[in-house]
Amino acid sequence: MTLSANASWRNRRGQWSYVDYEDGMPLYTYVTAYKGSVHVAQGRHGNFKGFPTWFANLPANALPELTPTLRKNINPYRGDFEPIQNQERVWRESLMIGDSELTVVAIETKG
Repeated sequence: MTLSANASWRNRRGQWSYVDYEDGMPLYTYVTAYKGSVHVAQGRHGNFKGFPTWFANLPANALPELTPTLRKNINPYRGDFEPIQNQERVWRESLMIGDSELTVVAIETKG
């Protein structure tokens, strides 16, 4: 096996596997839901906790119920992603915004 410049070895569940990333980092898809609206974004990060990127790049009208006032109160760095049971490379994060839950699901879609 020849290792490319974008390759690395990853330990998952006690087993090492070879991973070759196109741009040096895996691609993650972030699905964000709030009060019945959903926004999907992608980004390359060293790990799934690149979560704050979804918030920095969230268009103003992507989640209509997320008003500018509510957006100011969001700290995308708080909380923890938890793995989704029986799914590989999928994590979930929830934040309470006002009286409603904002949910972000991170999915490693390449790697």
